[in-house]
Amino acid sequence: MVLQITYAGNKTWDWGVNNNINALPAQYYNQGATETAYLNAGVANPMAGQIPASGTLNAASIQRNLLLLPFPEFGSVTEIAIPSGQALYNALQVTVNKPMGHNFNILGTFTWQKMMESFQYLNPTDPSPERYEDGNPTLMGNIAAIYQLPRLSSSPRYLREAFGGWQFNAILRAYNGALFGNPSGVTELSNPRLNISSGAVLSKAALGNARGNYFNTCYENSAGVLQVTGVNIAANVPGCASSSSIPAFELNPSYTLNTVGPRMETVRTIVHPLADASLFKKFPIRGSATFEIRGEFFNVLNTPNFGGPGTTPASTSYGVVTLNEANDARIGQITARFNF
Repeated sequence: MVLQITYAGNKTWDWGVNNNINALPAQYYNQGATETAYLNAGVANPMAGQIPASGTLNAASIQRNLLLLPFPEFGSVTEIAIPSGQALYNALQVTVNKPMGHNFNILGTFTWQKMMESFQYLNPTDPSPERYEDGNPTLMGNIAAIYQLPRLSSSPRYLREAFGGWQFNAILRAYNGALFGNPSGVTELSNPRLNISSGAVLSKAALGNARGNYFNTCYENSAGVLQVTGVNIAANVPGCASSSSIPAFELNPSYTLNTVGPRMETVRTIVHPLADASLFKKFPIRGSATFEIRGEFFNVLNTPNFGGPGTTPASTSYGVVTLNEANDARIGQITARFNF
């Protein structure tokens, strides 16, 4: 048996990141309802008649928040390729190769990896991009079985050609699923993993033909009121199971700085292992010339995996994964070729 353990790491920096520099200054955020009314109030527009290409900026009156922008005569102003992006990758890679005898080998690989990125500003006024996990699976394993039929050298030619020397490969692939996006415009109140914030979602029976209960869908509105399914939100909308449920999120009022990263880092999609197989043989012709027949079959058990759940509060798909297959169904292909 051969065991190989490897560490792989990589860090890059100064990636180009884009950001809108024509955003409302941070001092106007998180100030409550009075500030919101102040920012949304209509005032006389000093630019009226000066910007005919924009109906909003050219009007006689305008919302005060638009005049408080660094460049009020424009919409968004994007600074391109700011050298502030970074990425850090670390991985443990394990390979095990075990010859079993009688032309049968087993090969196993395992990877434990994590990529941390800084490619996105949570708020345009932030001094640097947010650091977050990239969302790809962190645990990946493969088990491969390789079996080669005997060449049947002492058998008649028709048996050697028909049955001898074929190689069969089978691979089982498993991984722990990907991260999916956080709800937008929310503040996280508790960990949305169901084994931490329990008893806060609809039952699967109430959701009908869908896969629900991926995370804690209990949330508060911007006034801090629990949104209980069938009480103050519709009966078919996932939310809190009761008034005693623990909320995972609170909807942000207007002009609230974002504090939640782009992905829900404690909940991953559920995936099932997938199996692939191949069968091939090379037939010698003359010298180095060979004729090869190869059959390859992917997802041979036709196992479906689904994507992430909906992440929009107050929608019927919130926390629900619809039955739309995200991976390829069973695929088979047979090829024949001459090698010279």
